[in-house]
Amino acid sequence: MARGARRARTLSEPRALRILWVASNLGWSGGIGNVVARGARALAERGHDVHVAGPTPDGEPGPLPGVVVHAFRKRRMKVMQLVDLVPLVRGIEPDVVHFHSAMPHGDVIAGLRWLRPWRDARHAPLLAVTAHSSRPYAKRRARIGLRAAGLVVVPSQWAAAHAQSAGARADAIHVVPAGIDIGAQPDLAGRDDAVLALGRLKAVKNLDLLIDAFASLASARPSWRLWIAGEGPEHAALALRAQAAGLEGRVELLGWLAGAEKEGVLCRAAVGAAPSQRESFGGALLEMQAHGIACVASDTGGLAELAEHGTAARLVPPGDVAALTRELAALMDDARARQALARAGRRAAERYDWSKIAERYEVLYLSADAGSTARVPRSQP
Repeated sequence: MARGARRARTLSEPRALRILWVASNLGWSGGIGNVVARGARALAERGHDVHVAGPTPDGEPGPLPGVVVHAFRKRRMKVMQLVDLVPLVRGIEPDVVHFHSAMPHGDVIAGLRWLRPWRDARHAPLLAVTAHSSRPYAKRRARIGLRAAGLVVVPSQWAAAHAQSAGARADAIHVVPAGIDIGAQPDLAGRDDAVLALGRLKAVKNLDLLIDAFASLASARPSWRLWIAGEGPEHAALALRAQAAGLEGRVELLGWLAGAEKEGVLCRAAVGAAPSQRESFGGALLEMQAHGIACVASDTGGLAELAEHGTAARLVPPGDVAALTRELAALMDDARARQALARAGRRAAERYDWSKIAERYEVLYLSADAGSTARVPRSQP
């Protein structure tokens, strides 16, 4: 690509972009890791020159086909990441520098703007940030990050309002959800009598309430099991809760699953549950929908949007054990209702295939490059 001529081209003539995604760490597991790994690959598959950079977790990061990975040394202070990031930006001259993290790292984003490691204003990249967490952006550096970025990408309409309330400019915010590799049509027949929950085991996921709801249903439905896949700080407490309810052997804490093991439970479970107190997006719900699981989810954040407000997953108020129990029972007892909801969930999930999500990133980046206010301002922050 001719670097000097790139600014003259417009959306009427799509072109390859040089894209740098900056991650909190180069681990490809978990929600953010999956977005970074699969999203970068999908953009590369569309013909873009894609780079991913960040500090390494324990061990070396796995390769990403078609993507150049730049591993930084892990540093105690986030702002010190600029020691590695500035020469990288100067060297590869990206069109886009897009930060992906739980919280916006404003000290890094604002620092990059202040240091301006590009040749001149004509070669200034688009600075973008996606804050993936549903937690309040209470820290000052998070708010600085939302203001310093020219483009704030959020995974749901709920997250858009969340970002705007934290100080992001309304005209800088755009919704691009996470995606999924949609795969073949799932087999809805012959499923196990199992309720599945996926994700990190932490209090906000309300998995203790899911155990309570299952406990009230279990005696009348002896063939059913509850599978909880994931690891986290609530593991011991959840095990004790299941034991206290007399559900040993029927509530299975499966640990962290990946690859064929994860695919196995997703293809076998009949009912899915996503009872979180809040979610910015809801990748676990999307995975279950894509695999033909009839789901119940909390009516909050991105979950409600993935559920298409009740048509692609049944919704219950977050924290309402009675409502969760009622909807789980209805699906456990009615195979026809399960299959109808599973088909609706699958149709909804197909709209989130990574190829379609990558195209949305591409259009957004190119629109900004064509002259929107999303490009880095000429003035210092």
